[in-house]
Amino acid sequence: MKNNRQRYGNPFTGLLTSGLVAITMLFAAQTSAQEAIPDLQDDWDWVKITSDEWLKGDFIAMYKDVLEFESDNLGTVEIDWEDVAELYTKTYQSVRTTDGRILTGYITYKDGQLSVRTAEFTTSIRRDELMSLAPEQGNRSGYWDAKVTLGLDTQNGNTIQYSETVTATVKRRTASSRMQLDYILNYGESTDRDTDVQTVTSDSVRLRAIADYYLDPKWFIRFIDYEYFDDAFQNIARRSTYGVKAGYTVVDTATMDLEFLAGPGYQITEFVAVEADAPQENESKAFTVETAWDWEFIDDFSYILNYSYTNVNESLGESLHHLETGFEIEPINDFTINFTYYVDRTEKPLPLSDGTIPEKDDTRFVISIGYEI
Repeated sequence: MKNNRQRYGNPFTGLLTSGLVAITMLFAAQTSAQEAIPDLQDDWDWVKITSDEWLKGDFIAMYKDVLEFESDNLGTVEIDWEDVAELYTKTYQSVRTTDGRILTGYITYKDGQLSVRTAEFTTSIRRDELMSLAPEQGNRSGYWDAKVTLGLDTQNGNTIQYSETVTATVKRRTASSRMQLDYILNYGESTDRDTDVQTVTSDSVRLRAIADYYLDPKWFIRFIDYEYFDDAFQNIARRSTYGVKAGYTVVDTATMDLEFLAGPGYQITEFVAVEADAPQENESKAFTVETAWDWEFIDDFSYILNYSYTNVNESLGESLHHLETGFEIEPINDFTINFTYYVDRTEKPLPLSDGTIPEKDDTRFVISIGYEI
């Protein structure tokens, strides 16, 4: 019996050993499954988040430490850059670094290192050196987004009143440039219930197109700056302002943008009505200073301020001010509620044909609902 035990061993010990082997194999299989890399087909971009989950789809952009990714099943998702473990792109990307370099190539991101790969060379970038990523080619030639808001105000009674404010913004960002188109329409009318006579109470349009090129992470040139404006109640039939500016970015983070700009321009204004001896149209050199501030001080709750001051000659009003300020709330994804206060001020308004002078200030407060595309 003693010899038999020595040959075959203790039955309890054998059972324990078998159990440990099984547990070890189970953990190894689980670890292998968690660390398994999917088949990274060239037809897709791939992103792995820190929870070891993989997404395949189309990379949109990485800007302000937020990566946007379009998945077939989940749609467009936003992922904090700190939650991204790995990234692989199927097409060339444009990479902007904190020292102002612009690199182009296939992207591989892993273990805090970003590799930009072409047929000729591979460049490695540390995580803290990266500012933004945007597609260089393919269906998305850059990072586009758009927003439309609509504000309505109606009143019924002895007088029927109706007013609307429509705003629209379209932006395109790449690693080194930015383009933006803004549109604001303000229209209102009242109808006398007894006579059915309609009276327009407000009617203005503002359209602006800009294009910026970044010289480095802070300084940029606004080489296209055009604004069209008309408002019959301010005695402006149409006004066009052309300019160029130098800009400086004070803050550019995921929660705050703050920048200042200044530069020369030229303005042409046609008036609705003027005194008998006054020209219908005037021109002037211009100089503009402006600032833009966007601060998300609480999640989905932002304060916005845009202000511009333009100096022109006395025939065009001497100095022109435009202010937009207010709050934006995002109660659900892609939808916003906006509370915006507008001010347009002309320091020296041109007299009308009867000699009366329009008010210097036009103000309005608008509550609107917006949709981000």
